[in-house]
Amino acid sequence: FIPFTSEEIFRALTAHADPRGSVHLQDFPVADSAQIDLELERSMAAAQAVVGLGRSLRQEAGLKIRQPLGRLIMHAEDDRVSLLMADHLLTGYIASELNVKDLGTVADPREVAELSAKANFRALGPRFGKRSPLAAQRINGMTPAEIMALRAAGRVELDFEGDGVEFTFEEVIISEQGVKPFVAMGAMGLTVALDTTLNEDLRQEGLAREIINKVQNLRKKSGLEVSDRIEMAVTGPPAVLAAVARFSEHITTETLARGVASDRELTYKDTFTIDDHEIGIALEKV
Repeated sequence: FIPFTSEEIFRALTAHADPRGSVHLQDFPVADSAQIDLELERSMAAAQAVVGLGRSLRQEAGLKIRQPLGRLIMHAEDDRVSLLMADHLLTGYIASELNVKDLGTVADPREVAELSAKANFRALGPRFGKRSPLAAQRINGMTPAEIMALRAAGRVELDFEGDGVEFTFEEVIISEQGVKPFVAMGAMGLTVALDTTLNEDLRQEGLAREIINKVQNLRKKSGLEVSDRIEMAVTGPPAVLAAVARFSEHITTETLARGVASDRELTYKDTFTIDDHEIGIALEKV
């Protein structure tokens, strides 16, 4: 540590000062409000909300992100979903982040989810005091039509103790339970549902992605450089070998491997289990 006097520090800071006395080499830029695209900002916020809900759904349903899914369905009471579907860059972003093949919409969220309401006691307390349990009881008994009205407008008037009382998303939590084969989740009038149906194509692609991940981990553990080309062999039951054969080009491209079935004894080995399949991988630098 080299001590400096306050005068020395001041000289250093003002050495490049401009005539106006600024100690910065450049002024901070001023935002140009004419360049702000509010519609784009809304679309991007909607895309991020869909991705956030989708990730939570995958986690709750135990669907690994490397397992591709066939469909993601969206619904919003406003124009957010329409904005997303009109932008191929944002739909591509959502599909990539959530590893789904297709995105679609429904006119009514009840096509993919059962809706129910429950009270947020933390928000009810300051407003209703001792009447909070009664208010909660009224919220918990909301009809599907009342729930849909809340989703559409962000607020709904309910008959409570003989009066019309307005409730918002702050006091009402909308729960969404997927209608099979969907798992669903919603927030602030936006519903996201994932189709959990896994056909053979999706299962095989998921296996291939898992194998790629394990090979890359083994490369790293073995001290290989990311640019090193390798020989590789994958062993397992017929279902695994079928997936490897189908996606061999993708596997070899991603792992820089010459092939997926080397007949030599390779140095670095690992085994793992996916969907009750015991899989072995072996590799060696070329």
